[in-house]
Amino acid sequence: MITSLSGDDKVKISAFIADYKKKFSKGEIYNIDKNSETGLAVLTESQGLFSSKKLIAVLNPKAHEEFENEAWLETVHKDPDTELLVDLSSFNANLKIFKNIKKYSKHFSFVLPRDYSFFNLCDALFLNRNKLEAIKIIESIDDIDEKFLLLLATFQSSLRNFISLKYSNKASKTIHPFMAKKISSYKLSEKEVEALYSKLLELDFKSKTQKVDKKALLIDFVLYFF
Repeated sequence: MITSLSGDDKVKISAFIADYKKKFSKGEIYNIDKNSETGLAVLTESQGLFSSKKLIAVLNPKAHEEFENEAWLETVHKDPDTELLVDLSSFNANLKIFKNIKKYSKHFSFVLPRDYSFFNLCDALFLNRNKLEAIKIIESIDDIDEKFLLLLATFQSSLRNFISLKYSNKASKTIHPFMAKKISSYKLSEKEVEALYSKLLELDFKSKTQKVDKKALLIDFVLYFF
């Protein structure tokens, strides 16, 4: 049997994995990451010392070529003695490895509630270059201290996607068409993107090492560039 997990809610994913392991009392538990020396195929075929039942938690499926093999996945899926728990949270859903694993597993998705004010803020800054609108949105965001790093990550992701689309690289193919059309229209030069990204890294560092007013940092960021 295979169980797979995806989504951006890392807290719930970690809690699910911990609870799954806690409730597993049938046999042995193996934790597999990219540094594990024992291959998955070997583990799934091996017999435990005290029980034939086993739970294998895979935290980095990309490091294991077995997941590219659908025949192997189907075998594990049908194996009553093996439970495979796979964390897909770091994978793009369009990748073959993601689709392969999901096809042969019971899948759970843990997605954080979307705060569309983040995307509206990106539009105000990068598309409309309207600093008054941007400041108004910043002022309206509740619990901005808790959301600060996620907001910075949204800015960084939008800028990376803008560059990917500008050069039509491999990453640009994974961007949703609606978002791609909007992001492609950002009114930014490459020099501005470089400066913005550098400033975002500075804000990230400052927020983690100093006691700062995060809302004031964001407003200063807007006023400085726009």
